[in-house]
Amino acid sequence: MKSRLMFSWRYIFAVILLLAAGGCQYVATNDTGRDHLARVEAEGSRLLLTGTSAVQLYPVVQADQRASLSTTKVADIESIAVSAPWVVWSEDDAAELRLGRLQGDHFSDVTTLPPLSHDLDVLCMAPVVDGAYDLFVSDGDGFFYHYWLDPHLRTTRLVRTFAVNPDIGPCTLSANSLVFNDPYLGVLAVDRNPETVAVLHPAKSYEAALLELLTPVSQPVQTLAAPEQPWPSVHAVRETQPVADTGDAADDPAILPGANTTWIAGTNKQRGLAIYDLDGQQLYFAERGRLNNVDALALPGGEYLLAASNRSDHAIDFFRAAPDRNHFAFVASLPITLDDPYGLCMARLHNGLRVWVSDSDHQVQEWRISSDYQGHMMRDWQFDGQVEGCVADTAKQQLYLGEEDRGIWRIDLADGSQTLMAEISATGLQADVEGLAIYHNGGDSLLVASSQGDDSYLVYRLSPWQQLAKFQITADLASGVDGASETDGLAVSSAATTSFPAGLLVVQDGRNRAPAQAQNFKLVDWREVTALLTQTEAD
Repeated sequence: MKSRLMFSWRYIFAVILLLAAGGCQYVATNDTGRDHLARVEAEGSRLLLTGTSAVQLYPVVQADQRASLSTTKVADIESIAVSAPWVVWSEDDAAELRLGRLQGDHFSDVTTLPPLSHDLDVLCMAPVVDGAYDLFVSDGDGFFYHYWLDPHLRTTRLVRTFAVNPDIGPCTLSANSLVFNDPYLGVLAVDRNPETVAVLHPAKSYEAALLELLTPVSQPVQTLAAPEQPWPSVHAVRETQPVADTGDAADDPAILPGANTTWIAGTNKQRGLAIYDLDGQQLYFAERGRLNNVDALALPGGEYLLAASNRSDHAIDFFRAAPDRNHFAFVASLPITLDDPYGLCMARLHNGLRVWVSDSDHQVQEWRISSDYQGHMMRDWQFDGQVEGCVADTAKQQLYLGEEDRGIWRIDLADGSQTLMAEISATGLQADVEGLAIYHNGGDSLLVASSQGDDSYLVYRLSPWQQLAKFQITADLASGVDGASETDGLAVSSAATTSFPAGLLVVQDGRNRAPAQAQNFKLVDWREVTALLTQTEAD
């Protein structure tokens, strides 16, 4: 239920932040700045293009009728948003937005968008990618609604909702921020990237200046900026169903390629392990408690062995899966000596099956696993910080571990020696270092890492060691799949499928948007990553 209280608990927190930041700015309207600009303005129920002269855009009338317009009362226009060539506006008591295209002083393609479930008090919009727009709508009752608008398809898609004060003033969009005038706190801004947390803060002076030419019913004809991208990007093209639990729940995926069917295993660290198909539909779920990380190992006959760290039972859980035969089952649980099993990976070495598992006390253990799922702890390592990301390079007999606040370690499994390969840095990893996975393609092996601190991903060549690229995963607006952020675990496979002929990257999404739902896993076509690496090398 929407709150109509002037100050919600979110705003008490916001006031503290604003006061700590040294106060707020208020916009003084600069009327003289409007005189030389063509503007779209609302006058009652009419939409006008003003400048050297006034032209009525809506309702459409003949030129010789403009001097004697009908005075019949129709709904007044309440708010407008302009990002050339498109104009969006709301009318009093209407549940639908209207949309039109402005070309010179000609207005066309006027249509009504699908109805929304809230009031339409203040609007602003700007391009997000070619052909699509960020559209923000304040309901006047204390909420902003963030939509993706496709003017050509006449569709809107709700991305997220966040709380503000009631009765805010006009809003606009810079390349990075939604900027609006709060009647109590002054000019505020919030990151327009939906993959970030919506934290309100005082607008910067150049952002506040953007509001000087605006009112809710008068805006200049201009094309606003698309979002700035700090790194190159690839797109999430598919996603799994959300996990069953809210909050921090989805964590780590594994990919199980079959001859005809490929599955994705994903942990819900509040209750167990899910199996999804490549369309993201959940096929199976094993209620096994707090499973944190999972890994998969191919066996003969198209079967897989899966291992998962079980924090509820202080154990390693084992499962068997055969995607082509549609089989999945829990088979055994191995109690271990760690109090809080956390990160996990698995590999078959020349001397048998191994599972490496970490805990919250910064320890990593190596376990030898027998054919009947019995285990023997072989050795351990102690680190200064939390270790979770884990992957083995069986060809080189090396283990890669992610120490969350330090970097990526390589362990030589022949002698147990440790080498810090990549440290936290301004141009590289940002704490926390999370998921690790290796993409094998012939003789070239690439390590992919989740840099959770800045919602990015890094690719390293293993031999010789080299950072190749840093990228982000953004939304595919055509399919309506949002990007990925705050990623914990990830997995990668070079196995070809019909939909992913070069393989795929699967990442956990800590902020599932469009619409806001429980966490899930996002799928990225590896061909996009290859193209990005090729472009990065060319640059």
